[in-house]
Amino acid sequence: RSTLFPYTTLFRSMTATVQETGYTGKGTAVAILDTGLDMNHEAFKGSVNNPRYEKSDIAESIKNNRLTIGKLSADVVYHSSKIPYAFDYAGNDYNVSGGPSHGTHVAGITGANSGDKIKGVAPDAQFFIMKVFRDSQGGASDEDILAALDDSIKLGCDVINMSLGTASGFSEDSNQSMRKVYRRIEDSGINLYCAADRKSTRLNSSHMIASRMP
Repeated sequence: RSTLFPYTTLFRSMTATVQETGYTGKGTAVAILDTGLDMNHEAFKGSVNNPRYEKSDIAESIKNNRLTIGKLSADVVYHSSKIPYAFDYAGNDYNVSGGPSHGTHVAGITGANSGDKIKGVAPDAQFFIMKVFRDSQGGASDEDILAALDDSIKLGCDVINMSLGTASGFSEDSNQSMRKVYRRIEDSGINLYCAADRKSTRLNSSHMIASRMP
């Protein structure tokens, strides 16, 4: 079973502050580019109030937009009103479980929704789970991250969370492609949040690691 909230005090305080405003994330789609998600975790079994995306919407979006990852089936990527889209970009398959628990931790803080037992900051937000890390500790490649970012735009996400970084910075080869997709994200009005790793040694590298901070 995944460890969900190691920063319990901070999490509870943050969640309470947001929920006092009445905000629940209703109508919001959040793409989480991370290590995947424990699809069987109780934290994501609750219902979403007035979900923005139904299965038919995902099917229509896939039909009308040529996803970077290729042709997918809504019958497989759609799981629930909470998780209308999940795909493993690193493994090029539909299984987003099995990796380290970091992605589950991030998703839990963002929008866990199992009622009063476990509740994230935005329990009514829908998740687009984009697993960009391998099941092993091999990291995430520029190619997979770029593909997931591009598909986040095409699928109409409102927010993208990338809790990742690298001890050596982004590779020189990826900089231009990264800038282009970041401009598209900005032009689309998408909020992009990235918790980067704290190391700063700069070398050429094309692999990212899950950030030490959520």
